[in-house]
Amino acid sequence: RWSSWGGGSKGSTSYQPKKGTLQTHTIQEMRDILMNGERLAVFSKFIGHGTQNSNKNLLLFCIDIEALRYLVDEEDVALYSRDIFNQYLKTGAKRRVLLDEALRFFLQKCFSASNSRASMFDSAQIWAFEELGDCYQRFLSSHE
Repeated sequence: RWSSWGGGSKGSTSYQPKKGTLQTHTIQEMRDILMNGERLAVFSKFIGHGTQNSNKNLLLFCIDIEALRYLVDEEDVALYSRDIFNQYLKTGAKRRVLLDEALRFFLQKCFSASNSRASMFDSAQIWAFEELGDCYQRFLSSHE
C-alpha cells in the first residue's frame, strides 16, 4: 500500500506519502506500467502531450528514474542523474517538475557532494507516483 511506505533506506529522505493515496495500488504496480510498453503507451496517450503538461512531465520523470535503475557504471549513473536533475528539477528546466522542496533540497545536496546513485531518486519517484494518483485513477476508471 502507498500509505505504508516508510522510507528510511540509505540515501532516502523522510518524505512520507499522503495517507490514503492510491490505497489499492502499490509502487510496484506503477513501476510495472513503466516497464510495459503497451500499457505505458495507453497511459501516456491518456495523459496527453506537451512540455507544459505537468502530468506528462511527471510520467517522463518516473520513466527516466526507472531507466536509471538499470545502469551499473558509476560514471553513467552520475551523468544520467545529472541529466534527470537538469531536465526536470533545475530552475528553468524545459520539463520542470515542481518537486516537494525537502526532496529537491536532498537531491541538490547529493549533487553538491558528488554522491550520485540511482537510489537517491527513490523518494522523488514515489512522490511523483503520488502526484499522478488522481490521473491514474481516472485512467483506470475510463478503461474498465
